[in-house]
Amino acid sequence: MLYSQGIPGIRFLTILTFVLFSSCKSNGSFSRLESLETLVVGVSQEPDVLFGAVGNLMVSGEVASFLWRHLLQIDSQGIPYCVVCVEVPTLENGLWRVDSENQVMETIFNLRANIHWSDGVEITANDVVFAWEIMTDEQYPHGASYLDPIAKVEALDSHTVRVRYRTLWPFGDADLRLRLVPEHYYRPIWKKYRREGGAYWDRFLADEKVGVYPLGNGPFMVQTWVAGSHIMLVRNPAYDLGRLPQIERILVRIIPDLNSLAITVSTRQVQLTDGWLTLEQAHELEEDSGIGIQFVDSTWLEHATVQINHPPLNDRKVRKALLLGVDRVGINQAIFRGKQPPAHSWVHPMNPAHNSQLMKHSYNPERAQDLLRQAGWSRHDEGWLRNDRGEQMQLTLVTIAGDQTRLLVASAIQAQWNELGIKVEIRPQSARLLFPETLQKQQLPAGGVAIWRWVIRPEATISAYELWKPKSTNLDQLIPGSFWDAIQENKDLIEHALGTIDDEKRYGLLRRQQDIWALELPILPLYWHVRVVSIDRRLKGYTPYSEVRMGWGVEDWILEE
Repeated sequence: MLYSQGIPGIRFLTILTFVLFSSCKSNGSFSRLESLETLVVGVSQEPDVLFGAVGNLMVSGEVASFLWRHLLQIDSQGIPYCVVCVEVPTLENGLWRVDSENQVMETIFNLRANIHWSDGVEITANDVVFAWEIMTDEQYPHGASYLDPIAKVEALDSHTVRVRYRTLWPFGDADLRLRLVPEHYYRPIWKKYRREGGAYWDRFLADEKVGVYPLGNGPFMVQTWVAGSHIMLVRNPAYDLGRLPQIERILVRIIPDLNSLAITVSTRQVQLTDGWLTLEQAHELEEDSGIGIQFVDSTWLEHATVQINHPPLNDRKVRKALLLGVDRVGINQAIFRGKQPPAHSWVHPMNPAHNSQLMKHSYNPERAQDLLRQAGWSRHDEGWLRNDRGEQMQLTLVTIAGDQTRLLVASAIQAQWNELGIKVEIRPQSARLLFPETLQKQQLPAGGVAIWRWVIRPEATISAYELWKPKSTNLDQLIPGSFWDAIQENKDLIEHALGTIDDEKRYGLLRRQQDIWALELPILPLYWHVRVVSIDRRLKGYTPYSEVRMGWGVEDWILEE
């Protein structure tokens, strides 16, 4: 389906772009689009929605980063700075206020004046309040608990926001969960679906004005979105948070097959990819002098979600045996040329909260078989493991369809678990099915194992709260009622860390939490990602950082002829 936003003044450009795209697509070339001062970005997944307050997929956040700007942003060194606000709240400037006796706090954000949405309407404090309102709604896709520490967000005047917290929160100077959503534009749409009842959030996001053509405040806006093919972004003429980008258009090409994506890079049909190409493809492209390849250390944790609420994966001995049965060092050498080391914690080794003394589960198939025997599983004549009721151990490995690297990893794991006597089926799923359905709705089958990655925040305490405190919407199935929910010490440590402003005390609490995590293995950690970035030599100014979204800094990019 071709969506057309119909913004006054660019209707002709929409038609022209579609005609050109259709012509280029028919002969397999996008060169004519490139001649129109268009930067072509390649991705291998399609976004789910581009609304600034929602998005399950990493690719959604990457594309949305061209369309939205928030109160705060984190720079390349992990330091918060103001974008829409005037000054970052700190204890020193009095905008971050703490009452240690009553364990409550508040922050004040002063918004910049004369900053506008793409329709020309000024951004006000009400836009922050409205975002908080819809994000704390009971049907909010990420769960209302996402903003639990915040008691209230209120507008003191048109450009002043006060955020009241229920308790101490150590990140008053960098609370990236605060968003901006244009109230004047979205409240009528929101109220309409809210009044209708039922699954109103789903219908709200399905509205083209919300999920497909959002009204943002970033340097670009969506012109057309051809499902399964491409998204065309054009410059936002009302952008006033910085200078207008020199690049006029950004064509985001959706290319699920990574081999095809690599070909478009090598033939200069795509000028930028970030986080999609494999290490093997990167090494081949390094030989091309016209393409710059960068390897960026990241806190992307590749892991295996396991169905912990059903046998056999509800048994800690079985989970530990599975991890001991995977040669992660060998996989790193054979598939990743040694660049993606095994993960032993959910906290990256370069993070100050990392527990360097953590228990490690290195490859040991003999120990794995011993644990399986202790758990009641033994080999029968046909070579497969069975319990005392004669039930065979069968696991289902769910991977993202079209991702050849994950398929290689899954195949290696399948072979190694087969050697332990475990029968394993590999079942690829599309990302659009895996995240909102299989994981979000806890639909992994008994014996289900899903391989995917978390993007861990630089501030580990927030990730501890989001990932490891059980809640009904946890994508890793660590929900209330699971064995993980019964570990009170885990929850207490996270709560204490969240209420501790002193960094070293907070890190100490998180290191203890990692000990519990490594003992129980609620997920199976696999490896830390290295992001592969390909940059055409004609593109100047793009610098990838570990935790900075692609679209930040686009104002400084130049596409040379």
